[in-house]
Amino acid sequence: MAVRSVGIAEEKIQAIPAWQTSGVVDQVELLVLGYADDLVLGGGRVTDARFDALGEHLTEVAILELTFIT
Repeated sequence: MAVRSVGIAEEKIQAIPAWQTSGVVDQVELLVLGYADDLVLGGGRVTDARFDALGEHLTEVAILELTFIT
């Protein structure tokens, strides 16, 4: 898994299936995981509220890269 190569804690990796209720991911990670779910499960549709919240923490380039990777 690619996240291991960038130093993400194993505890967080194991929590991914239940990320919404795990309590081990921070606010930005919650936004990123929610965004990824929106892209995949929502057919690419993301709410303006989620996109705006993500934009408060990530640059446009980072969001574009996240979108491409997802």
